[in-house]
Amino acid sequence: VDTHLHLTWHRECAKLFDFVFVAQKDFTAQFTDGPIGNHITWLPLYCNPRRDRKLGLQKTHEVCFVGSLNKDRNPGRVRLIEALSGRVPLHVARGGYTEVFNRSKIVFNQSANGDVNFRTFEAMGCGSFLLTEKVENGLSDLFTDGTHLALYARDDIGRLVATIRYYLDHDAERERIADRGMQEVLEKHTSGRRVTTMCDLFERCDPVKTVGARKANLHRI
Repeated sequence: VDTHLHLTWHRECAKLFDFVFVAQKDFTAQFTDGPIGNHITWLPLYCNPRRDRKLGLQKTHEVCFVGSLNKDRNPGRVRLIEALSGRVPLHVARGGYTEVFNRSKIVFNQSANGDVNFRTFEAMGCGSFLLTEKVENGLSDLFTDGTHLALYARDDIGRLVATIRYYLDHDAERERIADRGMQEVLEKHTSGRRVTTMCDLFERCDPVKTVGARKANLHRI
């Protein structure tokens, strides 16, 4: 999951396994060098429909952010949240997010290091309008800006504030995007869908060949 933070030891650990699933698309290539012979697959994160669901609650928060604010680990996030707090009505929380997301007109999300994080899928699974940082790692392969969610550039606070105010002023458009985002996530990006993808791969692979490749590369592993 956290290859964007712990790539060095993830690469070493991955050599011990026949199947490796990488959540961040751009890091998949980091695991394919070397003749280990294991199966490397991009498998994005997901929502859990039993937890991440629309509750039909009244929207009492204009904008919310749920997550850690640690100046040592992510000083850029702290600066961004502080800047936003002085310009838009922002509710900040930690821990449980389902009710907060359901009560918020806009869920604001920021990545730790250019990653497509769990909050992306969780917010949309709750039927909330997601405003998330524009990153790589397959985000544009999964969702479309203005259709399923809205994107912002981290280094343009003026445009970010303008985007927030625009969607706060356009309720119908905001809710249409939120509904389409929820439908897309529940159809394609749930925990069940990810398990199905994994099982399909296992069933397609030749177990004898897979074990043979591992044995042939034991000295490298």
